[in-house]
Amino acid sequence: MKGSEILAQLPCKAGAEREDAILSAVVFGHYVRICWIPLRSKFGDHEATIFVSADALKLGEPGDSFRPNVSAATAQKIADELDCILPTTRICDLVYRQATARATPCLQPADPAERKRQGLPECSDGSTSMSDTPAMELHSAALDEKLSDQCGLVCNTGKQWVVTNRLLNKSPETAANYGWFDESAPYVSRSGLQLWQQLSTQHNDAHTDYSQVQPILVRKKMIVDGESMSIFDVGRDPELSGLITDEGIVKVWRQRSVPEEGEPLPPPVDPLPPTTLLLRFDRVLGLVKPYMRGEDVRAWQRFLSIVPDGVFGPQTDSATRYFQANHADPRDGARLVADGLVGPATLRAANEVLQLRGDTSMVDDFVLAKNYTNQDRSADIRHIVLHTAEIAEVPTAAEALAAWCAGKDAPRASWHYAVDCDSITQSVPDELIAWHAPGANGTGVGIELCGRASQSSEQWHDEFSQQTLERAARLVAYLCKKWNIPVRYVDREGLLAGQSGVTTHNEVSFAWHKTDHTDPGPHFPMGELLTQVLSS
Repeated sequence: MKGSEILAQLPCKAGAEREDAILSAVVFGHYVRICWIPLRSKFGDHEATIFVSADALKLGEPGDSFRPNVSAATAQKIADELDCILPTTRICDLVYRQATARATPCLQPADPAERKRQGLPECSDGSTSMSDTPAMELHSAALDEKLSDQCGLVCNTGKQWVVTNRLLNKSPETAANYGWFDESAPYVSRSGLQLWQQLSTQHNDAHTDYSQVQPILVRKKMIVDGESMSIFDVGRDPELSGLITDEGIVKVWRQRSVPEEGEPLPPPVDPLPPTTLLLRFDRVLGLVKPYMRGEDVRAWQRFLSIVPDGVFGPQTDSATRYFQANHADPRDGARLVADGLVGPATLRAANEVLQLRGDTSMVDDFVLAKNYTNQDRSADIRHIVLHTAEIAEVPTAAEALAAWCAGKDAPRASWHYAVDCDSITQSVPDELIAWHAPGANGTGVGIELCGRASQSSEQWHDEFSQQTLERAARLVAYLCKKWNIPVRYVDREGLLAGQSGVTTHNEVSFAWHKTDHTDPGPHFPMGELLTQVLSS
């Protein structure tokens, strides 16, 4: 069956009906034959060959095919149908490094109004969305054009739904995505690759958009040191798991909302200690033979957010060096030596991070801003101040803001949180003063929403903005409860009268006349946001 024929039969809008149709096409064999490529991996003294699909799955036949967009749940079902597993972030990294055919990310705007302005394809009802079938078809065609005559192992076909141990303590519907490598991207993976999509667990298993293609497929048999092995046995072995993952032994093998009878069960998970406990060890930890083992190693691994198996192996050494390369000794400000040894200076830096980190259960990433006032104002917090960041609506906007706020070219400003459609980043601890709204800096928790003050009411109700506002509502609800702030709107008169609640940069500007900022703009749906806050 031709790809164009399959496309013509798909619903224009994303949803369960389209997901089922795509899965059915795979079940009935309407896909281009998969070419399996050997992928080389080394870890410690071990070498392995992993077999992965050369390209994202294509529906149709050679010469008339397309790469479908799928949710994480459908991606898992397709992998099951083809007797494969979904990739880990390490496998994605290996594919990028060893690819022989590359394309830069094929970006599309999220805002429907901008899509219309650019004349992008629409559904028959005149609507357009980054998740609809015309967006899928356009993205696949753009990839084919960029790849042109390249052949072999293809990378950057889109973001990847991945398996990760981060899903273990999440709801089964939580999904993880990763990828879109680009030398101009602002983020760096743990393995040192630049990319647009850091590992994130902010989507659910039903989410899809033009960038979420069927991920790399990974065969269940691999070769390790010349011998055929089950990939599951490799992932369970602390000595070998680093061949396929950077997270220690593999505890999550699939999208957890799509269970499979007889699948390998994860080891039991120990409860994590409170992040406010400081680290104190009776010995210097490091990579030696035989490997160091113990509860101190486990505590250090928990701090590094890697699997706490209690064994200081190559993965723990790599994560330790990565931490050291990005931190300084708070005693004298000198950069840490990235030698992998967890000694006094490294512990001082780690404990400083723990004290700053606080409760980060709501955030996807914490990157300390360059400019803020290191003064505890906990007793004075009584406002949530909403801003627009005046930044393009892209899924990596919050991460970009955090990186900018912490970088060498950071503005003479800062904020506590930034929110986009799929993530929340934190730049300043709540207790400290961020420079975001003069007049309310000492009392307000500043939240930057990724969007613009010039947005119309329609634009605030597009897909990207609605997802951003849903995420912001949960954050505001959390902060109001944490700081005992009433869920109510406070205007300029209320601010001057000393009322506490949720306000905007615009109201702060008119109350104290220290800036002329008017964000988040006249069409910002404050009433709808507060309604969501109350129901969160």
